[in-house]
Amino acid sequence: MKKKQILITAALAALLCLAPRVQAQDDRRPVRVALTTNTLPYALLAPNLGVEVFVSPRLSLALDGVYGWWGYPDGNTIIENWSIGGEARYWLRPDGRYLGHHLGLGIRSGQYDVAWNDPGRRGQFTLAGINYGHTWVLRRRWTVDAGLGLGYVRAKYDKYQWHPHTRCYERLAAGRVKNTFGLTDLHVSISYRF
Repeated sequence: MKKKQILITAALAALLCLAPRVQAQDDRRPVRVALTTNTLPYALLAPNLGVEVFVSPRLSLALDGVYGWWGYPDGNTIIENWSIGGEARYWLRPDGRYLGHHLGLGIRSGQYDVAWNDPGRRGQFTLAGINYGHTWVLRRRWTVDAGLGLGYVRAKYDKYQWHPHTRCYERLAAGRVKNTFGLTDLHVSISYRF
């Protein structure tokens, strides 16, 4: 896991160094990078943070991570997940302001454990899809980006049940795999562009 973190950090640092300067949306300072947060995962108490690097007037690369790990003491209700994802975005406006419509290719992978008064599921997932979004200016360098993506979803998981009398988990099914086509991205993000 530490090797992955080091590689991702090194790749991000290289992108920041190589990113050309392009014009911001409403002032003369050039834009290189933006810090973002998706507001939707906060509904599940899962904070997240992302970075977007603008590499040319019509191309940007985004990387983000989500971490939400909580449960109730009864052992019956658990929502735990973490994931890391990325997207290559093609902006339809040629002016280098990174506003309006954009298309993207996105990928995300992570782990989850969800139990809500019924058999729980714990496993890993991978998503890959085509994304569409739109970005608006809030004020100067603050923007809002909303979008969704459709594509391939793969989940490998174990199913388990909590027994309150013995206070332990029983595995009901192991190694289940689900491959499907579906929603791979849904976001309403707030960004600050540097």
